[in-house]
Amino acid sequence: MPASGTPAPVAVSAAGPDGAVPRPGPVAAPDADGPPGGIRAAGAADAPSLAALHALAFPAEKWGPDAIALMLELPGTVALQRPGEGFVLLRAAAGEAEILTLAVAPAARRRGCGGALLAAALAAAAALGALAMFLEVAAGNAAARALYAAAGFTQVGLRRRYYADRSDALVLRRDLAPIEDGPDRPRA
Repeated sequence: MPASGTPAPVAVSAAGPDGAVPRPGPVAAPDADGPPGGIRAAGAADAPSLAALHALAFPAEKWGPDAIALMLELPGTVALQRPGEGFVLLRAAAGEAEILTLAVAPAARRRGCGGALLAAALAAAAALGALAMFLEVAAGNAAARALYAAAGFTQVGLRRRYYADRSDALVLRRDLAPIEDGPDRPRA
C-alpha cells in the first residue's frame, strides 16, 4: 500500500500487450521437507529479523516487526525466508495470490536468492489453490523487473505515485498451473 494509505486504482487484464494470455507451465509443489535452497517458513517469531532484512532492502519503505507479525497472523499469509539473506511475504485467497514484499539484503543480491524465493512463493501459492499471482514493483527497479519477467510475469496495470518517494509501481501478473491434489499438498 502506498504511503498515503489509500490504494491507487488499477485496471487489470490477463492479456498481454499482444492480446494473448500467458500460460506458463506447472509450478512444482514444495517438497514434504519444505522449499529447497536453504529456504524455510517464517512465523511471527521471525518478524524482527524479517523487519531488519526489509530495512536493508528498502530503506525508504521499511516495515517494522509489529506490522510484519500482524500480517503473518492473517489467514492465507505465508512467509518464506533464506535466513540472513532475504524473505518473501505472500497472501493467498479466493484463487489469487499476491506477493506483498520480496526483500533481499544488498550483500545477497545477484546470487540467486531472489529467484529462489520467488520460485518458492509461486509453489506455495499454487499449493494454496491460487491460479494467479500478482505483485507491484517499482517502475525504476530494473533488476526486480528482469527477475519477474524471467519468471513469466507481465504488466497488467500501473499505480501512479504508489511509493513514499512518489514513484510509480507496475502491477504484474502471472498465471499459476494448479497442483494436483495429493497427500502432501498443504491445505489453506
